[in-house]
Amino acid sequence: MKNNELLQFGANIKRLRLALDMSQDDLAALCGYTSRSSIAKIETGSADIPQAKIKLFADALHVKPSEILAAVPVEPLPEPIAEIETISKDFSESQLQRLLEYAKMLKYLPED
Repeated sequence: MKNNELLQFGANIKRLRLALDMSQDDLAALCGYTSRSSIAKIETGSADIPQAKIKLFADALHVKPSEILAAVPVEPLPEPIAEIETISKDFSESQLQRLLEYAKMLKYLPED
């Protein structure tokens, strides 16, 4: 990555991590690093990451890889939505339709 791309990538990582109230230690563990200093270097744009790690970062931060590389800031998905997205990836078309119908029905139920 070019220097300005590294800076944007690092800023995206930091913003997404903080939005999830995640520490650098937590993110390091999720992405296979042994210390938070690696994450600090990435967030400041002083270190690049291998292409293969971008998916790990995206998964840990509940965004798509393209969003982590975006020049425009993105927000992470809320944890329940990220989990639903992960679970539903293997659903059939009819299962997806049922999930959608159930979600629409929940909209009209009173909150707890």
